[in-house]
Amino acid sequence: MARIEGGGKVPGGSVAREDSRIVVAGEFCIPGEGQEDIIMPFRSLVDAYIEEPAELCDIDVTGVTFVDSVGLRELIRASRVAQQKGLATRLHISPVVGRLLDVTGTMSMFEIVMQPPEGA
Repeated sequence: MARIEGGGKVPGGSVAREDSRIVVAGEFCIPGEGQEDIIMPFRSLVDAYIEEPAELCDIDVTGVTFVDSVGLRELIRASRVAQQKGLATRLHISPVVGRLLDVTGTMSMFEIVMQPPEGA
């Protein structure tokens, strides 16, 4: 995964800007012992991304294996900040993230792209 300034690869999770997408993988949550925070780098990447000319804020969380309420809060924040700039938020989701969005009733805040099933 390519990294840029403002991104980071840390034990437990990673966040980076890849071409026109912000990519989050691993654990998108409050950092545990021995882990660094990926929440602030994610927030910084979103804030920089929405200042660029774009039609939407494109976030890929298909590699997320665990997400807590803090990760969900940041996805919602990204959607709201993008919306203030007149941008939709496209969210490429894993089953883990999909379940959380479904249970919390927040799926409709995003333009959803489901991860295809393995082997498809």
